[in-house]
Amino acid sequence: MTIEELIAMRLSPVNNPLHAWGAAIGLLAGFLFLPWGMILGPFLGAFAAGIIAGNSGKRSLKAAFGAFLGFLFGVGIKLASCGWMACFAVKNFNP
Repeated sequence: MTIEELIAMRLSPVNNPLHAWGAAIGLLAGFLFLPWGMILGPFLGAFAAGIIAGNSGKRSLKAAFGAFLGFLFGVGIKLASCGWMACFAVKNFNP
């Protein structure tokens, strides 16, 4: 689990570890349906986990939206750090 995922879990309006497990399982299941499964998997997994846990549909939808935003935030941070490292490598190691 990365730092941005921990931050997203702390800022989530529904702080239930079952939603995080659902999002993780949804992401892994999403590998079967690339690329849309990777994008929608965490959302659908967190929503399904919330419904299974007995939460209302509105509360489960909030958790699913939080998982989706956390996933997008994590991807954005990773892309930004890769871009920064690539610029640093090109600048400093180009003869």
